[in-house]
Amino acid sequence: MKFLLFFLLSFFFFFFFSCTYSATTPEPTIVFDTNKEPLKIGEKYYVLRKPTILGLAFGGLTLSDYLDKGCPTVVSQASALEVGIPVSFHPWVGSDIRLSQSLNIKIETSKPACANSTVWQAGETDPVSRLPLITIGGAVGNPNCNTLRNWFKIEKSSIKDSYRLVAHPQDVCDAGSVRHELIILDSGNGRKKRLVRSNGNDEYDVIFAKAPPP
Repeated sequence: MKFLLFFLLSFFFFFFFSCTYSATTPEPTIVFDTNKEPLKIGEKYYVLRKPTILGLAFGGLTLSDYLDKGCPTVVSQASALEVGIPVSFHPWVGSDIRLSQSLNIKIETSKPACANSTVWQAGETDPVSRLPLITIGGAVGNPNCNTLRNWFKIEKSSIKDSYRLVAHPQDVCDAGSVRHELIILDSGNGRKKRLVRSNGNDEYDVIFAKAPPP
């Protein structure tokens, strides 16, 4: 009888602790690549569209001369069968790449002569959508209110194992408290689809695939 009572009490406390622990344990905040490995600062990753029903994910990001200025400075979507150009991530603080933490994104390619850098920024206004284009020419580091347009975040998507990119640098400056989704727009006319900072709630769901060594 004593053994049965001990067993029942032990089971009750174990069940109670398990439920309490699972209810209070926070979700992981580390961002993972397609191999289920944490993203690392400075490593190269392809930013790909969410996987299709067949498990395929293409249509990565590249640069294009969307503004017809004779220089590829606008972050755009590659064709459906291309992985595009990889990027690297550089958080403003810490040694991990985490959700909801402002970071710089650098597209890993040779810098065009017409640009100051290959670091993303919210740049010129798209003449079609009237939204800020995501262009290159930003700077890494120096987090403050004067560098708001250089900072982006990775957030969880509503789709399992996928993420989305946003501009919401309130951890860098209080003036950056408004959240803007980064989305892909298509203006047709044979132009590349371009990445813009949206004022709406649409999401651009992506995954991160580690680029192989050169």
